[in-house]
Parts: sequence; structure tokens; C-alpha cells
Amino acid sequence: MKKYFTIWILLSGVAQAQSMVAPNNTAQADELAHTVSPVIGDMSEARVKASSLNLNSSSASLMKYLADTPYIHNYGMYSDNFNRIINMSFIKELLSHTTRPTLLRIASDEAIPANHASELDLGDANINRLMIVADGQMFDKSDESSHSTGEPSWMGGNLSKHIGEGVLAQDFEPNFGIMRDREYNSNNTYDYATYRKPAPISSDFFVNNAQWVTPVACKSSSSRNYNDYWCAPTHWESAVHLNEVRSASNTGTIEHMNNMYLSGRGGYGANDVGRYDALQMWGTNWTWGAVNELHEKGSLAAGGYVDQAGHAHTNTFQHFNYEWDMGGIGPDHPDSAFNPVVGNRKAVWYNTWVEGGGRWEPLKKYHEYQIVVEKDSKNTEYMYENTVEGGTSSSLRPNWLFNETVPIADGTANWVFLGKKTFQIGCLMCFGSQGETQFGTLLGSSSHFYNSPIDLSTVKYDTDIHTVFRTQTNSYFDLSDDATKSGQNNHLLGYGNIGGIILNSLNYTVSGSSVFHVEDDGIIGVTYREYEATGTDIGNSPKMQSLVSDITKALKNNSSVRLGSINTGDISIIRNHSGRPITVYPLAYGWTIDGAQKYTLDNNDVALFLVTKEGKYTVLINTSSTKSNNVKTVDGTVFPSKTKKQIFAISDPIEGMSYYNSDDHAQVTYRCPTRLNCAWYPVQYGAALRN
Repeated sequence: MKKYFTIWILLSGVAQAQSMVAPNNTAQADELAHTVSPVIGDMSEARVKASSLNLNSSSASLMKYLADTPYIHNYGMYSDNFNRIINMSFIKELLSHTTRPTLLRIASDEAIPANHASELDLGDANINRLMIVADGQMFDKSDESSHSTGEPSWMGGNLSKHIGEGVLAQDFEPNFGIMRDREYNSNNTYDYATYRKPAPISSDFFVNNAQWVTPVACKSSSSRNYNDYWCAPTHWESAVHLNEVRSASNTGTIEHMNNMYLSGRGGYGANDVGRYDALQMWGTNWTWGAVNELHEKGSLAAGGYVDQAGHAHTNTFQHFNYEWDMGGIGPDHPDSAFNPVVGNRKAVWYNTWVEGGGRWEPLKKYHEYQIVVEKDSKNTEYMYENTVEGGTSSSLRPNWLFNETVPIADGTANWVFLGKKTFQIGCLMCFGSQGETQFGTLLGSSSHFYNSPIDLSTVKYDTDIHTVFRTQTNSYFDLSDDATKSGQNNHLLGYGNIGGIILNSLNYTVSGSSVFHVEDDGIIGVTYREYEATGTDIGNSPKMQSLVSDITKALKNNSSVRLGSINTGDISIIRNHSGRPITVYPLAYGWTIDGAQKYTLDNNDVALFLVTKEGKYTVLINTSSTKSNNVKTVDGTVFPSKTKKQIFAISDPIEGMSYYNSDDHAQVTYRCPTRLNCAWYPVQYGAALRN
């Protein structure tokens, strides 16, 4: 036989009881270093009388004795030793000498007479003082209520009511398990649904109020929806079991706490469930499977304030309406690094299935909105919805076509075609707010991810267009945020008109200015900025930081600017409207433009510069009409003109690049017929064009 002992622990003024098994029947020490004697061997009157207690001892000695000796029989507290009936007056006398919450235990063969309740009424002021725990049933057998009512032995559900208000009481009922209760409020009533009155337990035992609230429909016989049967107290199936905990504890309060210790190794099919709630619905009431509400009643600012001296004061509270925690060790399934649904651990799993929708039956009464499911010749299932409340089907099965656009008359029922059998949930996670409330963010995380924060790679789409994200105009992705105020909205990609754009377009904006956009008609827009040529060398020349740069002013002839493009494939366009020739330098020392250290751009010229590789620019187009080696904008295409020497001096030419060879008066193109045979090839001309 296992032997049990109990430790009563005082933590920050909060009393908690924990039952443990004493190995080898040895005495164990509690957290206050008190030895607690296990109940072993003889429970006879001789043993009881062998124990004694001097109530005139010091308070500290008395509390130590109480902690070491929790069983009532150790104090000789019997008013009837033969029947082992507890003397409640002695308990009350004992408690008058205690200084902190006290636990007393009643062995399984002991009992409390319910008619001694008045002797132990401690009053409201002593509500935190006493917990009585019985190893078996607490009351004397003669005081048990009739089992014909189905009630447990502690009579009507108010266990503590019979041993005094303010006493937390617990016993074991063979038919109901462990019952814990404290009577403090007169409106505690018996729970006919569970045959007990489960009161909430708080960590500081401050004030508890558990009650059944009368449904609105059952307030009186004249109430709307009143029903004689369902409004009987034993049939309040729609009633609310209200638990109230009122606490001013600075150490915290827990209303309900369940601990499960599981070590099964059954694997698939062996299911351990910490809490299981199943709500079965047949009607049209608005229904919630669970509701969790947190109401801030203290009117406290969460953000704090800054005082007149500039010192910030931040409120320290943290309010969480709901929290899920999960702990463990070791990696998950290796494929979960790229497949989001194969992992063996899922912190939150929302699952759905099709339920309901029986087959059509003849001469059956159906509710409005009720669905039946029928199969076509290919065994594909389709849904039909009845539109008549109480409509009764006919004796003959309707001729289902499985594509009806008008209702089908069926006796007094009426069926409309809904389509293939499915179960749709319009919104898996919806977030709403009322009044003037606001959210800072919808989803946020500071966690580490080894796959991706959002992975929809295994999604199955039932739509022609696979849309994964929808938003409004002028909504943008912020691509460079670093969780600081200054880091927000520096690099935005979206559809709208911010950053100086006139019409809504696909838009990329940097630091408040649009740098690239595509309009709805396909027109592409790029950055355009105006500059002044103010430099005298590469070091002090202003850098062109836009795709199109317009030089509107030059301090003097050949004042300079500097190219800003840097990556291979980058293009920069410079238009000179300054009224003077200007000098264009590459980005940095050591870089070249067409093999030279600088490039001259005449007034009214437009040049396109391409970065062919790091450190090298090539002028693809120049619209100059005064230079023979550049393109001019006339009808037809005029290729840039260069001498042979200039053409051969081009480093890293690009295949397909063409020039007009002014020495041989022929167009040449850089081609690579084979991988190792790249060269400048002249165009082969035939006879001259004639009228």
C-alpha cells in the first residue's frame, strides 16, 4: 500500500497544497525543512492519544508542529473516538493560535459531522486561513444525502458550506473523483449538469464566487422563448456557469490550472489531450466554440509618458489575451526545411472536414437551409439546400439534374442546387476592431526561421488565378525595414502613386522618390533629375544618381559631372542642355569611358552609357550632329562612326555591337561565329542602289 503525505507551502503569502508519494514509508522534509510524518501502521485510539499539542506554545513552534503534523488524528480532535468523529470546536481553537494559512488532513476512516458547521464558521476575515483535505469522503455516512437524487455525499454541491464559510475543502467522491470547493457567496448553487459545484481556485484564495446564471428566457413564465421543461432548474442547458475571482494580490492569481504527466509510447492512435471541448450544433444560433476576453478596467496607459524633465516613464505591465507555449528539444522532420506541412511539431493546427449533409429521404420534414447530398451517375456528390422551413419531401425522389438554375419542387420542400459537395470557411483568421481601437501590426515575430516565415509552396488552388495576397491601391512592401522608426518606408514596392507619380502604377520608391514605375498601358517610367555641371575634375564633380540626368547649367565650358552607375548592365542617360560643352567623368579613378579617362558631351547632345564590366563604360548612343563618330537623330538609323583604331581600341566589346568604319566606309559588327573566333566583321555590300 502506498503511503501519502502532504506539504503545505507558503510562497509569497500564497498557500498551495501538493500531494506526493513517500518512498519506502520514510519521512520527507518540506521546503521549510520541516519533517512530515507519513500515515503508517496503527490508526487506533492509543496512537491518537499518544500525540499531544500544547496550544500555549510559541506561535513559531505551533506553526512548525502544524507543518510537520497535518493529520487531524494526531491532535486527538475526536468528539466521538469510537466512530472517529472530528471535534470541530477543537479545530477552531487551534486555528485561533495560527499565524498563516493552515492545512489539516482527514484520514480515509475519519469524518466530519455536517451538523457541526456552525462551530467552524471562521467568518469572512479568515477566508485565507484554512484548507481541509479528506483522503476519502469528508462527511459522516449518516449525513450523506439520498443517492436517489444523484448527488454526491457532501449534499447539494456545497462541500465547504457544511464546515464553515471561508474554508477551502477537498474530498474524494467514488463516483465523481476529487471535489474542491469553498463557500463564500450565498448564490452558490448546485450544478445539476455535473452533480457537483466546481469552484475556481485562485493562488491567493482571495474571493471566489461560482454560480449558475438564470437564462434570460427563464427569468419568468412571460419571458420570450420561455419553456416549462427547459427552464426547470435541472434543465438549464443554455445557462452559464459563472466563476468569479476577485483578487488584489501582488503575487498573481490563477483561476484554473491543470497539469498532466504523460509517458505513453503508443505513437499514432494513442492520443493524449490536455483539454477537449466538443460543441454540437443543429440550429441557427450564433455559436462560438470558445471565447476569451480580456477587459482592461484600470484605465492605464500602456505606453507611459515623458515628464517635464524629459525622463521617460514606461508602464511595466504586459497583457496577453491568449498565449500558447511549447517546449522541447531536437530538430523536426528534415523535409520541414522546404515543405511546411511535413513537420511532426505544429504549434497551432486548424483542421477541417465535411460533416453533415445526409441523403434525401421520402416524406421527411426538413428545416430551412438544410442540405442533402446526392450522387450523379459518376458518383460525384452534389449539394441541394431546402428553402422552406418544415417542408416535407414527396414520396418520389426528385429528378436531380445536378446543374439546376431554378428551384426543384419536392412536396412542400423546395431545393436549390449548390454545386459539388464541399465545406467552405470564408475566413480562417479574421481580425476585427470596434469603435476607435487600432492594431500596431497584424503578424509579427522575433523568432528564428529555418524555412520561411510564410511558405505557401504546398497550397492547392481552386481558382483560375492563383492569388496569394490582396491589398488596396497605395499599399506597398517595405523591403528594408530594421524595426526602427528611421528604417521604415525607405524602399517601397507596390501599386500606387506615391513618390511623385501622377497616375497609379507599379512603383518602386526609394527615400520618398519614385525611381521606376510601369503604368497600366505599359509605359515605363524611370528616375529623372536635373543637375548643374560644377566640377573641374573627377574628385569634385557631382555624381549623376538617376537613370536620366538633365544638365541644365554649366559654370563654364567643359565643367564636369560624374557617372553614378556601378553594376554591370547599368545604363545612364545624360542630356546636356547647359548651353556649353561639358566633361563626363567615370564613377571613380581607374575607370574608363570607351577606353579614355573622360568623355566630352556637346550642348544639346544626349548620350547613353553602359557599364560593360566593373570599371569600364561604353557609349552606346550619342545624338550629336556635329561629331562624325556619333549617331544623329534623323530619319533612318545612323550608326556611331569610328576609325579602325578607335574600333580596335574598344575593350570588352559586346557581341552585336555595330559601328560605321570611317576608314573603309563600311558598317562593322562584333560577332562570335564560334566560341574562340570573335572579331569585327564588315557588312558585305552588293551593287549600288539605283532608280
